[in-house]
Amino acid sequence: MIDIHCHILNQLDDGAKSMEQSILMAQQAVDNGFTDIIATPHYLKNSFNTPGSSVIEATQKLSNVLQQLQIPLNIHTGQEIAITDNIAINISLGENLSLAKSKYVLVELPRHDFPIYSEEILFQLLLDGFIPIIAHPERNQRIMDDPNLIKNVINRGSLTQITWGSLNGFFGKKSRKTSEYLLKNNLVHFIATDAHNINKRSFDIVAAKKHLKNIISPEQQMYLQNNNRLLLQNKPIIQTEFKTLYSNRFFSFFKTKV
Repeated sequence: MIDIHCHILNQLDDGAKSMEQSILMAQQAVDNGFTDIIATPHYLKNSFNTPGSSVIEATQKLSNVLQQLQIPLNIHTGQEIAITDNIAINISLGENLSLAKSKYVLVELPRHDFPIYSEEILFQLLLDGFIPIIAHPERNQRIMDDPNLIKNVINRGSLTQITWGSLNGFFGKKSRKTSEYLLKNNLVHFIATDAHNINKRSFDIVAAKKHLKNIISPEQQMYLQNNNRLLLQNKPIIQTEFKTLYSNRFFSFFKTKV
């Protein structure tokens, strides 16, 4: 298995706090079937603004340690980049990193908003030759209130990544329902751990994988799994249409009940 979003690099953001924690996270990832992960520390001005060069250095350091310990996990470079209008420029300067040196870029929206400028920034990234992947939209307050907000940016070429923990209800009932809605309406292209530690926000996805089997078909599960591999190989992601199981009316009903 491949994970495209996690915070395993230590002392760069709110993820692992030490090399020891990074090692424990790596072992847990292997125990859960992961062979490759993309390390994606936050890049958020005035909070976490570690430059790409430091991420590359930390990734190489962790990779060396894991090799010495014979922990069979490949670590690739990346960042979870807060949405701004200069992402493409920052990538060209080395300040920001795409995922595993690919054309795919992990972009984070504000937690409580979907600013009107977001669509234009995402579209500009596409024009600049990058493919934005919107991190955990099911945890965005505006999208939880109206998940169809994400449709337009997907139709224009952006992709989305939900979190395994959302399927478990770790981020709340509304986030879980939103992730289910997005999955059943063909609005998800990746599922990732967004792991920060070995406890609550971890690589342990056993229960979430069982729940996923009750939500979507085996064919769609394979599609999501293959997308991780295609990203790592920097190959195109085809937006395959699966049968739509939920209607807008269903989600309106859900909003009245939460």
